[in-house]
Order: sequence, then structure tokens, then C-alpha cells
Amino acid sequence: MLLFRFNNYLEYSFIEEHKKILENEEYVWVMKVGRLCKQSRLDNITHNGGYIILKAPKNDGNRYYIGKYTEVLNSFPDNEQFMPEYYKSMKENGDLIGLEIQCFKVCCIKELDNEVLNKIVLSVNDRNVSDVISQTRTAVMFVYNTEDLCIEL
Repeated sequence: MLLFRFNNYLEYSFIEEHKKILENEEYVWVMKVGRLCKQSRLDNITHNGGYIILKAPKNDGNRYYIGKYTEVLNSFPDNEQFMPEYYKSMKENGDLIGLEIQCFKVCCIKELDNEVLNKIVLSVNDRNVSDVISQTRTAVMFVYNTEDLCIEL
């Protein structure tokens, strides 16, 4: 699985803006800004279910969400209908100039409960995500579950 931290943009709530689109559409594009994830790692994650964990900032409750993605682009999608409006503002305001982006086609987003979170560890050292996340500034992490998870998405 891929875990990445997100930040809210201005007055927009990252999670709420994406969930609004999912209420009426089959999917929403979730944008990750910064260094691109290696395609081979993403292909492996996609092959194993395409799960993505989204970590909220401390000022937004430190909550975790899980979603499922089916496609990744290293650019803005052609059809911006399935993107939060504020992504378009970021683009128009020049906030993305010179930055690499990846867009994940996500079909659902659900809050992750602590019982499930406690079974997710970092791929690099097998340490529990909830034990490590506050000690690192790393924006993107590769993680896996230590037990089979039953998550209704």
C-alpha cells in the first residue's frame, strides 16, 4: 500500500472536497505533489489491490483514510471534471509550477479505524505506522498489512 500525508489548501478540506465528488461520480482524481513514486512500486501496489492510505495533518485531526485507486497519471488528467475545484485554482494560480505531480484515480475514500491502522507497518523496517509517523517528515511511505484486513470500501 501507499501512504501519503496530505495538506488542506486554503479553506478547502482535502478529504471533504474529494468525498463530495465521490457522492455523485464513480471516481475522483487525488493529486500528490512532489517527487514521483516509482512506476514499478505503483504497479505492484495496483496489482495487490491498489490501496492508498491518506494521512490528515495534525490540525485536521490526525485521522487516516483508506482508498482504492485504479490508475495513476504523472500529469493532470484530460478531463478535470473529476477533480476538486481547488486543484484547478492551484494550477491557475501557479502553485504547481516546477513541481512534479501524480494523480491517482480513486474510487472510494473511507476513514480507517485504529484497529486496522495498528496492523499496518512500514515496508522498510516493519515498524507500526502509528508509532513512526509523528517522528518523520517523510511525505510518502510504502506500507503493508501484517494480517488480512477486512475493509468494506
